[in-house]
Amino acid sequence: MRRHKILIVDDDKTILHILENRLSQAGYEVILAENGEEALRAVSKQVPKLVLLDIIMPVMDGFEVLEKLQAERKTRKLPVIMLTSRSDTQCVARAINMGARDYVVKPFVPAILLAKVKRNISSKK
Repeated sequence: MRRHKILIVDDDKTILHILENRLSQAGYEVILAENGEEALRAVSKQVPKLVLLDIIMPVMDGFEVLEKLQAERKTRKLPVIMLTSRSDTQCVARAINMGARDYVVKPFVPAILLAKVKRNISSKK
């Protein structure tokens, strides 16, 4: 069985480690990036099935990454779940309006995040 690749983009190494372990245990292949530039380089090499994307990061924030993914034909339909500590309505609305498929606020419940990952990977949008 082919494992789906998921790109996790977060500058918090603890979050990266937790998500890598959880998603690997759930059967996904995980790619890690600590900032937006690393994320875009990873996507240019091989487009994953889904991206978990933090908003607040150095170098390039999550909104900039999302905008660049949406601007490219090959990544425009790539499911992106924003995973961030920002819970304000304006931020959530901006992400969804920019094309994010879902929005999860930290601290997150791993079982709910895994369910959202599974739903967004299997969705035919």
